[in-house]
Amino acid sequence: MEAADRDRVDPLRELDIARVYDTVLGGLLGRRVPARTRAQVVWLHQRAWFDGVVVRPGALATLGAIRARGLRTGLCSNAPYPASILRTQLRHLGVLPLLDAAVFSSQVGWRKPHPLMFATVARRLRVPAASVLFVGDAPAADLEGARAAGMHARRAPRGAVPHWRPLLETVDRLRSSD
Repeated sequence: MEAADRDRVDPLRELDIARVYDTVLGGLLGRRVPARTRAQVVWLHQRAWFDGVVVRPGALATLGAIRARGLRTGLCSNAPYPASILRTQLRHLGVLPLLDAAVFSSQVGWRKPHPLMFATVARRLRVPAASVLFVGDAPAADLEGARAAGMHARRAPRGAVPHWRPLLETVDRLRSSD
């Protein structure tokens, strides 16, 4: 069984991106690639996305408004790349300063909707799962996964700022019910 196949036996197990790059680069070059070279290739691959990824309109203002209410914010993402690179990208986008926690499947070893992803983000936020409002765009991985982990869940708004207001109203409603 190939290394990539072994990693994907359980579809929620995150793949080992270093092993994938080793397999691909080694196959192309016909020899083992030094870890430092592999790390540079991974960095360049992800760096190519930095200016292509955009934050949804209203998202930064909404995160700021949530933090202004004294609440903690976090990110929970299925992403096999090294967390250090992903945090650099979040900083580039202006998101990282607005987060109290950023959890990636590459760190946890499992992809959403695995319960460990949701438990990890709640632990890093230092809050019980029942007090988390998880906002996501994937019905099964995000919304059903969060609810199964005991969190509140809401679909991410589409579009510009006016569409984010109901999310803030949900935050306020959940806060007042505590």
